[in-house]
Amino acid sequence: MVGTLDASVLSNLMKEDEDGEGGRKFVIRGKHRDVKAYAAALVNEKNYLDAYVEYGEDHPATVKARTRLDISVKEFESATGLLWPFKDEV
Repeated sequence: MVGTLDASVLSNLMKEDEDGEGGRKFVIRGKHRDVKAYAAALVNEKNYLDAYVEYGEDHPATVKARTRLDISVKEFESATGLLWPFKDEV
């Protein structure tokens, strides 16, 4: 199974394209549940980093985002058998 994750899905979350070119497209290949777990973990990673930058480490919004990230990372690792690539030294 091939899961196509178009940049438009994450475009609102990834405001890095300042030059206006857009059109970033990439394909993630794998089992549907693996691709879904990857996308969820990636989105939760971004949400956590945004909360961390905006509110700081101990703010309730950041703690909640970190909890969601930890859950989605465990689901990713369980589904794929791979370690999540963005780990901090906690």
